[in-house]
Amino acid sequence: DPVTSVALALSVGQYPPIQQVPAYSGNYSGRQGGTVKFVVVHDMEGFMPGAIGAFQNPNRKSSAHYLTRASDGHIVQMVPESLNAWHCGNSWYNRNSIGIEHEGFAGRPNGGGYYTMAQYQASANLVAAIVVKYGIPIDRAHIFGHGNVPSSGTGPICSDVQANKALCGGSAHHW
Repeated sequence: DPVTSVALALSVGQYPPIQQVPAYSGNYSGRQGGTVKFVVVHDMEGFMPGAIGAFQNPNRKSSAHYLTRASDGHIVQMVPESLNAWHCGNSWYNRNSIGIEHEGFAGRPNGGGYYTMAQYQASANLVAAIVVKYGIPIDRAHIFGHGNVPSSGTGPICSDVQANKALCGGSAHHW
């Protein structure tokens, strides 16, 4: 089983294999004094090639640090962790987090069939390495979905109830 062998081959805090595909340089910025305190989990509502194209498009003004592919858990890094990816619609949370996009469709039953064990394992390995590197607590206050991001400001994350009612999710209010 390739998923299990990858999981067992990694040491605590070791990053899984990652392909580098840079985002357009105008779609991210410096952290402006922010430090990594959170991991924000996203759903592409699409496929990896489309997300790569969007983050390389100068007109999109968005990016994420990482993308995960459903079929095999392949990970692409588009923005270095030291920089501010524009992924969650809240500038303070952007500057203080790492964003991971997952291929699939939250708006379809069962993710449209695209959330796989290979993707979950790859994402878990990546998050595990990030939390070890930055000393991030492993809890829902520090690892959460895009829908939990406040619309603006530095306040605490929104509840899942608020997220599911589209009351949060950054400035775009989506989950």
